[in-house]
Amino acid sequence: MDRVLKHLRQCCLDIRQTNNGRWYDQKITPDIMSAICDVIVRWHEDHGPKASFSRADLQETDAFRDFMVSHFGKPDPQDPSAQREYDKVIGQPINVLHAAGLIEQVSTSPRGYKVLGKLLFVLRRMASNEQEAVQFLYVYVNETCLQSGLSSHFSAFFENQDTNALGELRGYYVKFIQKHTGITRDLEPRRVFPKVLNIQAYSKKKQGIVMGRLSAAPISLYDIRYNRINFRDIKKLKGIPRRRARQIQESTGESSRHVMRVVKDVKDYHENIPEIKDAFSITDSTSSRSVEGHHIFPKSVYPQLADVRENIILLTPTQHQSQAHGYLDVDPAYQLLCLIKKLEGIKACEENPNSTFYSFRVFVRILYAVGILDVSEDKAKSMKYDDALREIVRAYSPKSLKKVVRKL
Repeated sequence: MDRVLKHLRQCCLDIRQTNNGRWYDQKITPDIMSAICDVIVRWHEDHGPKASFSRADLQETDAFRDFMVSHFGKPDPQDPSAQREYDKVIGQPINVLHAAGLIEQVSTSPRGYKVLGKLLFVLRRMASNEQEAVQFLYVYVNETCLQSGLSSHFSAFFENQDTNALGELRGYYVKFIQKHTGITRDLEPRRVFPKVLNIQAYSKKKQGIVMGRLSAAPISLYDIRYNRINFRDIKKLKGIPRRRARQIQESTGESSRHVMRVVKDVKDYHENIPEIKDAFSITDSTSSRSVEGHHIFPKSVYPQLADVRENIILLTPTQHQSQAHGYLDVDPAYQLLCLIKKLEGIKACEENPNSTFYSFRVFVRILYAVGILDVSEDKAKSMKYDDALREIVRAYSPKSLKKVVRKL
């Protein structure tokens, strides 16, 4: 990567000067970068060094289709309802390659690009394997942070590795992007921040950010990949665009009424008895109010888990409002307690030969989808109850764990 670093040092990557709010983005992951570089290299070989390409050109290639359908298990790029899903998958890597000076823009409507011949080797290396893409992204992010005056702030986090340091870094990064680019809302830089942080954390073998919190372990390759189970896809068939899946769900009545029916099924299965036994469940036992269905991973964040039985746990009204939510939208400590108790209930169900209400495999898929599991897909498929419990505890901070131990 010495030649790449030498090239990047000759580029202006200082965000304070470029005002480039798209220097990095949500879809920038090693596996996506490797795939898009491969598509660009093939285009270059098929059409010659002088030929330009646009995002639409790449999306229409057989190479891109093969990657998305065969490798990533995504919808056919030619499907009209999938178009919006692929705008960012192609466009964001192109933005990074352009910012890094590996391709040049030659037209504006539509935006056309050409590969800089002397730098084709960089694209070839990234196209060859995912680890080459990891190395490039790390060098690119590191040099951009260095030129932009951000390096010391990231270094402080990698030295301290605690929740306070993470919060300070995230807050500073959001304000920095808002100050020096055209992005004014908090949401966009907050979404991109984990990508910027985790590519560095992975290369440094440090903790990063998972599910909005400090990761319990150093960031793994799985954490920075695109091709991981997405919670939005957990209830739809592979190969069907999300928008179409939502339309199918709506047309077949999968709405809030359906979620209510699923919650009722869970209540009937547990005979309206709360799944967590504590002082609040005893107090509420004399109340005329029935138990409530609590979504362990909230509907507002994980809409595709709203009607999954394994994501619903029965609580008394006091447990639900005062404990599960409290002063936070979701209390991480109580969320951990809910997961542990839900796992116990699922295990009891599967050990009962007369019951098929819960599925441990579905529960594992949920853990995988929300980022709690940090294992390969093969290992996830062979996971046992004790393994799942260990991974759940690992994913939460020691501070939360101490609270849960007291509740248990």
